[in-house]
Amino acid sequence: MRIPAPALVRLAVALVLVLACVAVQAGPVPAGFEDLVSGQRERVEVRAFGRSAGLWPAWVTLEHVQLEQPAQVLAALGMTTSAQQALLPALSLPLPRNSHLACVHGQPQPGCGWRPPSEDPTHMHAIFDEGNGALLLFPALRWLPRASPGADGLHAPSEHAENALLHQQTLALSGSGSQYALNAHGSATLGVLRAGHVGGNWNYARHAWPGQRARTHFQFDDLYYRHDLARRHYLQVGRMDRRNLASTQGGQFGFGMLPLDRFDGVRAGTTQAYVDAGADTGAAPLTVLLSRPARVDAYDGERLLQTFYLPAGVTDLDTRRFPPGSYDVTLRIHEDGRLLRTETLPFARTQDWGEPGLQWFVQGGRSRARDVRLDAGDRVLQAGLRMPLARQLGMSLGVARVAEASHAELRTGVRHRLGRHDLHAEVGALVGSDGRRGSQQQLSVRNTVSWNLYRQRLRGSRCRVDCADSLTASLTVPLSGGSLYLGHSRRRTLVPGRWPGGSARSLQAAYGVTRQWRSVSIGTRLGAWRQTGSISDQGLQLSVTLSRLQHAAGASQLRRIGAEARRTQSGDAGQRLLLAQSWRREQDATAREVATEVSVQDAADVDALLALRTATPLGQTSAVLSHHRQAHASETGYSLSHGSALALSPRGLFWGGAPGADAGVAVSVDDAAASGFDGAAAEVKAGASRRQVLRSGQRRLLPLSGYQRHQVEVQDAHGHAHDASVRVTHPGPAQQPFLLPGRLIALPVGVEATFTYIGSAVDKAGAALAGARILNAAVPRLGADGGFIAEFPQREAVLYLLQAGRLLHCPLQVREQRSVVLLVGQVACTPLARDALPARIALQPRVQLLLEDAAPIAQEGQWSGP
Repeated sequence: MRIPAPALVRLAVALVLVLACVAVQAGPVPAGFEDLVSGQRERVEVRAFGRSAGLWPAWVTLEHVQLEQPAQVLAALGMTTSAQQALLPALSLPLPRNSHLACVHGQPQPGCGWRPPSEDPTHMHAIFDEGNGALLLFPALRWLPRASPGADGLHAPSEHAENALLHQQTLALSGSGSQYALNAHGSATLGVLRAGHVGGNWNYARHAWPGQRARTHFQFDDLYYRHDLARRHYLQVGRMDRRNLASTQGGQFGFGMLPLDRFDGVRAGTTQAYVDAGADTGAAPLTVLLSRPARVDAYDGERLLQTFYLPAGVTDLDTRRFPPGSYDVTLRIHEDGRLLRTETLPFARTQDWGEPGLQWFVQGGRSRARDVRLDAGDRVLQAGLRMPLARQLGMSLGVARVAEASHAELRTGVRHRLGRHDLHAEVGALVGSDGRRGSQQQLSVRNTVSWNLYRQRLRGSRCRVDCADSLTASLTVPLSGGSLYLGHSRRRTLVPGRWPGGSARSLQAAYGVTRQWRSVSIGTRLGAWRQTGSISDQGLQLSVTLSRLQHAAGASQLRRIGAEARRTQSGDAGQRLLLAQSWRREQDATAREVATEVSVQDAADVDALLALRTATPLGQTSAVLSHHRQAHASETGYSLSHGSALALSPRGLFWGGAPGADAGVAVSVDDAAASGFDGAAAEVKAGASRRQVLRSGQRRLLPLSGYQRHQVEVQDAHGHAHDASVRVTHPGPAQQPFLLPGRLIALPVGVEATFTYIGSAVDKAGAALAGARILNAAVPRLGADGGFIAEFPQREAVLYLLQAGRLLHCPLQVREQRSVVLLVGQVACTPLARDALPARIALQPRVQLLLEDAAPIAQEGQWSGP
């Protein structure tokens, strides 16, 4: 995005326009205001659907804005041909300014900078944001530019991505007294060739207890090479587990009883990782336009489907978790914690349990089971097949041979929408040659009331692992503004030689409700439980919590006061009082938080906690110090953790802070130090991460998830104290790369700094240097009073002038700064010899021409007067 003029200049123009408007209503137009009233030509930035078309000439009056090149603007916005033809007549007309709807810089109000998109496909709504020199357009949503899916419905990997090594690391240390636990975890991905990557996860642990030797353990959980074949199949070699078999990378099999533990070997199968979900005609897209960051709650009637935290701009909601069917989705949009507006959009999804077609896998090797009770090194051979039987019905079949035993699991599932109810049912059965038998049943019904039932039964001849019966049932019901939960679980295990080996049963009931009173949130929870088994007990618990959240100047403060009372059959009764407070400050993708908590129980036990957390673009760090005191003992504990990410590519090393990613964008901002600028230069955003502000010369890794399409945006840095106007020189439209694991997109960001000086120049006799030419840069001549407004691409300490054949030297000293305007006042100029003119100025062709056309200049720099 380009800023056409310094903020101070824009503000001055806006004030003049207001004064001119008052003058027009009061009487004749005052002298000097005629051009402002009739209109003037400006260069404004044009935005639509969260995209910037760059700077375009427009005629701006007190009431309207008219673009001079509407056809080129529509093309720059990426509109389709049909959209350009439909919108061109409307965009060619003068557009109402509606400047009162724009966001005021530094004091944005909920709902500002937004208008409902036009329902007429040939009409255009607009807002002229004169503070930022931007024209915001709101055409019909049907013209929203979308990424073109491939003809085969598959994503094509970005051609600009390059192979790189990406690594995420987490370090955690906790302890108390002389005991401690140190844990480190890392996940690495290395891109290989055009469609392959090496992936691996490692763990390191060291534990120490009083009076014992410290124990150290290191292992690779998995380490494999994967190669994708024609975007529909894959081949994988190395150490791996079942994780990819329950995702789009390796299929959606979901076997719950089949032995599929970690192994060393080979796996091949189908993949859904490249499928373009947006190209699926079974799911209608839901698009929301936001002028500011907001929380969006999606409802089906009164049932909450999902909550999204979205940045400003245009976003297609991820509806993959929405239940199938055709129904209206209500979007409730909140800004600053206030419900701003609601939108109701039609939604349809026909994808179900029986899709997306035939899937299979086959794998073999040697077992590397994590469970020490299982045999390691046994030969394993396993395969799975998943096929649709009907539109809403599917079946999975898996077979496994481990050592000398064979097993087979058959699962079938159905997902159906009955009225406003989403029904999901699965049934599975397991049979083994070693006498092992098993069955699973799962049923869930979701609407306003949510029902869940899960049952499993496993038997075996040896019963070393998982021979048990288990049943879990739950019910959640909204009641009187709160939520009622009922839960029941039962488990019986088999011990070799006798049955039952052990049984446990529990019953839980809880009701919670939260009310708002002024700025205080009051939460109440009443719970009851009963359990039998190795430990039998029953009891009641009541808790009340008062909390208050306050916001001020980019910081938030949360205070909590809680009281809890409980009573159990075993005689354990008591009361607990909780006092907690936290402070949090967020700025430029950096968050810092301090939290304190004190808990007193039965006037004897005291727990105190102090927590420090920080999240920066380079990592997340937390430190917690706790203290527990009882009647005759006390203990102090601590915990530290840090997580970050890095990428190593042919372009160098990049650091980032977001965890859980195996691809990314490597951003490098041009170093503008030579121009004298070293402040915030650009804002970048990738995927669902927050916008990050990068300074001149900085490099940053923006981690992303592989096998997904992400939106990458670059724009000018706003709201930062500068002594120069800074703009990104080539932001272009937002990119939407599809990245494979181990791939990095290089994003060089060019920046341009403009230093604006305002003042007047006089010679040593005090006479104004009227009409003098400035040699530092191609800027207008000095005015009749010697005044100048000069913009330079770098900081200037001296102004060099040429007037009537004389060369002058004018030192600049900034006396005052207003926004990005440097006020130097009246500067005194002295004669200068031509040889003393700096080479960077003297060698400019423009300057050489001026010097040749001018009268001869004294080589000694002497001048005796006019």
